[in-house]
Amino acid sequence: MQGVFARRGWLTLEDSRIFALAWRLGAEWVYRSGNTELLLSEHAASGKPRAKSTPVRGAGLSAERAILDPDYPVGKSTRTGHHAIRRYAGMVLRRAPKRRSVTIVLGLIADVVQPANMIDPATGTILLCADTMASYVNPSGAIAASHGGLGKIYPLPHDFYAAFSDDYSWSHKVASELHNEMLKLDFTSDGIRDLVQLAMVKAFDYAFLWYRGGVCKDLGITEDEYLHDVNLDPRLKQAAQDELSTARADIPAELIVAGQTHRGPVLFKGNGTDVQEATDFVASGSAVESATNWFKLRGQNCHMSTQRSFYHMREAKTFAETDKYVGENAQYVIFPVGGEPKLMKERGDLMGRWQDEFGMRHTDQLDSPDRRQSFKTAFGIDGI
Repeated sequence: MQGVFARRGWLTLEDSRIFALAWRLGAEWVYRSGNTELLLSEHAASGKPRAKSTPVRGAGLSAERAILDPDYPVGKSTRTGHHAIRRYAGMVLRRAPKRRSVTIVLGLIADVVQPANMIDPATGTILLCADTMASYVNPSGAIAASHGGLGKIYPLPHDFYAAFSDDYSWSHKVASELHNEMLKLDFTSDGIRDLVQLAMVKAFDYAFLWYRGGVCKDLGITEDEYLHDVNLDPRLKQAAQDELSTARADIPAELIVAGQTHRGPVLFKGNGTDVQEATDFVASGSAVESATNWFKLRGQNCHMSTQRSFYHMREAKTFAETDKYVGENAQYVIFPVGGEPKLMKERGDLMGRWQDEFGMRHTDQLDSPDRRQSFKTAFGIDGI
């Protein structure tokens, strides 16, 4: 245990106390910013059994019972700045939100040029991509139905667009409210980037109002009781506050918003807990790692040409198709400097020719006898 805390100097005394109690009871309580594999290996070395999952209902829980969800994620790290909360007999246990099985959305900035006068904003072309696969997933996680031709790109005021990869219903709530908020913005303001970012925050705040009722219902109370009932059991009130304090992380919606302004290109990725601006590329969905790693493999950056960046985006989206929720077809939006954005689908044989010229080559020729001999000679190997 000393080794665990030595490597986690950011833990507060309250965190440490909860951590120690959960460990003593054998719960797999993992602070997600830490090293999951290390915690699990040290827990296994302690020889203590793992605690069984216990459902949470109402108040009056014993102070000695660790409460963990059956779907508690271990063995995978999810990068997030916020953590969902589950009650621990009046205290809280932090866990990462569940990773949802969704599709893929990509955005990037290309052809960036910085004027000689550094006060003037940089210019650049924005590219946006979203696959068109939509799947209905039953409660067990299996795909019950899919459709490969549904759009996930919303038009917004002032020639902006939003693309999503998550739940249709919740994404629609956020995008609709974002549309309303952006109608109110002064796009002549030099602070337009911040105004767009604040509009995204307000849109997710609106979605949270819908989500709050469901959280209260899960705790066995109504939203009206939580907000107005002065006689509500204080323990239930506190439990609801604990749940809601980080429930935003569980809102099943994440959007990439893009558009041109007089202060340069704007590319944001937002969800219920955070809105971040991207300067090179950004990905959203369950195949984020695949797409991001492909961009890194290609060395993608904002100074590459638009056509080269578009091809890299197409490659990254194709590589993301290794995820069963990502479809083959896609929609694209190109935001040129000083021009209107163009929404399109991939057409013609240009990409096919570029694939033949710049894509990964087949390795079937390496199966030939002369390649085998050169391999044996180079490494001094016999018997293969």
